[in-house]
Amino acid sequence: MKAVLLDVDNTMYDARQYCVGAFTEIASYLERKHGVPPPKSYRLLLKLWKANTSAYAFLFNDLLAAFEIYDQREIETLVGLFNG
Repeated sequence: MKAVLLDVDNTMYDARQYCVGAFTEIASYLERKHGVPPPKSYRLLLKLWKANTSAYAFLFNDLLAAFEIYDQREIETLVGLFNG
């Protein structure tokens, strides 16, 4: 055998459980950096994620825009936290 390919999106792990953990970390970061209350950002993240599916490429753009944070570096930071 030369290779084994696996589809890990909800096959090997629960994507919802992963997102809940990542969203909690992102909400904490937004509180420390921008003073956004964690429950507010966490609820919005869940709402956006459920409405747009996990393949939505602008989740963090939309989240930051809702709090009037327009900084590409912050989007990259949130992606890094999510992929952490």
